[in-house]
Amino acid sequence: MSLVSSSLVNPSLGGQPTPGVSVVPEYLAVVQELVERAGLRVLSFAQDGEHVSVVVGFHSQSETVTFKTDRCHYRGRATLRGRLVAIAQRLQAEGGAL
Repeated sequence: MSLVSSSLVNPSLGGQPTPGVSVVPEYLAVVQELVERAGLRVLSFAQDGEHVSVVVGFHSQSETVTFKTDRCHYRGRATLRGRLVAIAQRLQAEGGAL
């Protein structure tokens, strides 16, 4: 199964664009770089006011796809990097090493 990287859809809406949010490309690039190093894919990324929401998928060796959703108050790139590193560590612990 191939995950779509950086598709700006809300999985809960069956592939429809996420309503009421604007994507911030420079932050998306940071997110993408970090999670791809860990074998993850960004499925959704949006900024809604002062909050950033991200849905990340992890494709393990056992062909299982695990998803994590995270929403945090944006306080700069360091905040986002820290959150994504934590997501990557949780997903890898749950799905096994790549």
